[in-house]
Amino acid sequence: MNRKHLLSRKVVLVAALGLVALTPLYASAANKLIVKDATGTIDKFVVTDTGFVGVGTSTPPSAITILGPMQTSAQLKMMSNQAGAGANGGGGILVGHNNGTAFPLNGDRLGYFNFGAADATTPTTNRFGAAIQANAAGDWSFDGTAHFPTVLRFNTAGTSGPQATRLTIDQQGNIGIGTQTPAERLEVNGGIKLNTATAKPTCDSTRGGVLWFTPGGGAKDSLEVCASDGSNYAWRTLY
Repeated sequence: MNRKHLLSRKVVLVAALGLVALTPLYASAANKLIVKDATGTIDKFVVTDTGFVGVGTSTPPSAITILGPMQTSAQLKMMSNQAGAGANGGGGILVGHNNGTAFPLNGDRLGYFNFGAADATTPTTNRFGAAIQANAAGDWSFDGTAHFPTVLRFNTAGTSGPQATRLTIDQQGNIGIGTQTPAERLEVNGGIKLNTATAKPTCDSTRGGVLWFTPGGGAKDSLEVCASDGSNYAWRTLY
């Protein structure tokens, strides 16, 4: 081998070693994009080879995972700066159900929000005690007019046992408390308590139909309704 070829090989070797020295040694096969903190030691943002994004964690278990030491560092914030947007202004979250080329069918879950915490003994496991979910309340269709019936459910968990639906708003606007299928504008599976500890307001047309319970404090209680006799609104005693 002549001197010229030997020199050429040395130049290539030095260049290769220089590239290795410049390569970020903290990158791993699973994380294709990494942004570290100012010290260059802690991963603050990663994109894995599966397309998962982690903010504040190097091992995101879902499509987007945000982990922060305080409330403000674990918030997802979306705002619109569109001027004069009116009803079309504001940021938002779009949650949906993709059934291919077909519309959702009756009972299909359209989306949900779960509220919970990391397991105290297994931090990688999450426990969820409350949720808001939306379901199709009938087969969806579109024939020039949208037929997209939906029902919204609010779930909570008691001191023991899994989540259960406590409040339902159906496709007719009926509200069910303790029932998933309200048949009336308001249906309650249990009692209703009127907590009217504040001062009773003036009865007028804006409060027509309001019930008001006044505890007697040992004497007779009273139950009134704000109603008109055809001329004037006043509190009418029911009991």
